[in-house]
Amino acid sequence: MRKLFSRYALSAIVAPLLAVGCNDGVFIDDFLPEAPSVTVGPDDTSATIRFEAGNWDILSVEGPTTSLRGDIYDAEGNLLYGNHLLYGDGLLRMTYDDGLLDFGIERNDYRTLRITLGESLRDEPWETRILVGNDYESETVSVTFAPTEKYRVDSVVYRWDEFESWDNSIELQDAFTIDNTASSEPASVVVSPFRNAKRTVRFWPDDFNDRREEIFGVPLPEIVIPDMADGAPVVAESSARFARNDQQLPLSFPDDEQVTVTAKPHERLNVEVYLSLEQFRVPYTVYASGPAGRQRTFTGTLHSSLPYDYLILKPKTDE
Repeated sequence: MRKLFSRYALSAIVAPLLAVGCNDGVFIDDFLPEAPSVTVGPDDTSATIRFEAGNWDILSVEGPTTSLRGDIYDAEGNLLYGNHLLYGDGLLRMTYDDGLLDFGIERNDYRTLRITLGESLRDEPWETRILVGNDYESETVSVTFAPTEKYRVDSVVYRWDEFESWDNSIELQDAFTIDNTASSEPASVVVSPFRNAKRTVRFWPDDFNDRREEIFGVPLPEIVIPDMADGAPVVAESSARFARNDQQLPLSFPDDEQVTVTAKPHERLNVEVYLSLEQFRVPYTVYASGPAGRQRTFTGTLHSSLPYDYLILKPKTDE
């Protein structure tokens, strides 16, 4: 590509000189009698548009709401413009990648236009319009990029040298009052400290705009997570969704333990049930790959909070 639209600038100068004694049919070919519409993906990842003549160039590439920007290369593969509006004359190649949609437009000879799809991770088909033409006429090639397969998790790596844990936190699980002031007999209540208790985990991301829901799909894939044993991390069979928000997991031990709390005769007893928490955090790297072979990594910190003991307090009242 000598430069963007160099032929248009030349034709603007030459056309008035040729206008006398000539008509448009002498030097204007109908390069695309019918404007095509093609679908690319998920099975057929390329499409070739054939033209009747070579007197056309790429005028623009339009998305649903705006003109698209990308990289433009010459016929030898040399980068001419980066993050540029997609248009140009002559033989060239253009690429577009917004993180979810990746496609290329190639003009390897003057009568063909090849469109290739790397991946389309949107849940719905994505419409693109390629405007082609010259100084006298233009046509639109409509391209629909169909959704392709989502990414899959290949592995997760935890940085154990940065593992941190602590077990000196508590949280209030339940609070109630035994009002036995009117009775001369003791009154008892059976408490289940771990009833409804859950382990809480979250995959806190380094990049909050990592678009994992669109890349992996919903529900998000499950990731193997470490447990704690004797104060040290161990990788067993526990797993959690690769979600940035808190998620509740079942306890790794029976939650049916019970304890009896008794109020003396004529006593009003306030009861507070606390859970002791074993918590840790560890940086992670998730490696994933798509059907076209592209690989991505996601980094952040896994947080975990697991109840492991209970504490029952009976604060005194003023009564």
